[in-house]
Amino acid sequence: MTEYDVIVVGAGPAGSSAAKAAAERGAKTIVLERHQSIGVPVRCTGLVHASSFTESIMATIPEQIILQRHKCRHFYAPSGKLLKEDPWAGPGECAVERDEFDRELARQAIRAGATIVLNTNVEGLLKENGRIKGVVTNSRTMPQVLGKIVIGAGGVRSRRMGITKQEEMNIPDETFWSGVYFEVAGVKDPQPEVYETHFWHGVNRNFTNLWPRGGDRYSLVLDKFEVFEQIKQIDYPLSRRLRDAYPLRIYGYVQGKLGGQPLPKGKVKDGLILAGEAGGYMSIVHAVVSGRWAGEVAGEAIKEGNVSAERLGAYEEMCKVKLPYVSISTVIFKGGFTTMWELADLSSDEEIERWGTELAERDELKNGEQFDF
Repeated sequence: MTEYDVIVVGAGPAGSSAAKAAAERGAKTIVLERHQSIGVPVRCTGLVHASSFTESIMATIPEQIILQRHKCRHFYAPSGKLLKEDPWAGPGECAVERDEFDRELARQAIRAGATIVLNTNVEGLLKENGRIKGVVTNSRTMPQVLGKIVIGAGGVRSRRMGITKQEEMNIPDETFWSGVYFEVAGVKDPQPEVYETHFWHGVNRNFTNLWPRGGDRYSLVLDKFEVFEQIKQIDYPLSRRLRDAYPLRIYGYVQGKLGGQPLPKGKVKDGLILAGEAGGYMSIVHAVVSGRWAGEVAGEAIKEGNVSAERLGAYEEMCKVKLPYVSISTVIFKGGFTTMWELADLSSDEEIERWGTELAERDELKNGEQFDF
């Protein structure tokens, strides 16, 4: 059996950031990734939200991985009327080539001294007398890996069937929905620096977003594969802009409906820290920052020889103060769940037009993707 100070489960943004931070503090660190390639399959548009952390994160990323920087967000009514132009206050968000972004974070972890092993699925925690001693994998060469601290960074999958659920730290009644990301080219009248939100009846939850990826390339999210062609055939302002657009890449995603709610039993146990979506945090920024802090706390705990939940709880306190939970609704509207469900309940374009106009007039149509931390 192989022994490490810190075992990181998952080589996404949270896992690689955790591994880098732990290794920089002298901890012997290994990352176990179940896929054969880091960043693949892609399950994210690669949108890096605006926050007080974004600038420092992107400063470490090569410019060629950054596809487009966004300066503002536009909200459109079903008629095509611009309801509101919401500029970013401070550093804006950007679109990145997500698979290369993930690999760059992994390269940073390797340069810091971490070991990364691919094609190795962690099946569960290894315990002795109830205490975590490492992990059990599907690998013939490393069926067990010993470690003093395990950082679970297996993404939303962990809340469904991985360590978060196995340790009963998940949200018991959480349900999940799936959808389809489209990367398309040929969008008419592109606005490369503008992130667009279009409200209209007939799409999932009565809105869809267009994320610029440079030039006439965009990402958009739909609930079903066939909806993209249906949108192109009807007579909406957005439909006319998508008429001659064609997919370059199509990939699926799974999203937890309660992903922004605090986990009922917290994010730490003796010898265990949950980071990123495994810990209930959404977005690339949340993943990187929570992973970074998990690695920092783990590295210092190793130095002190104290891996108790009480010691690792410093990570949870950091997150509570500086990294608030964000739900699927608050990354769309500042109004949170109430605003989102109001929109989803509207049954016609006329209702949506009135709703959006009134919200804009009251200055309540706020961009939720510029995080206040």
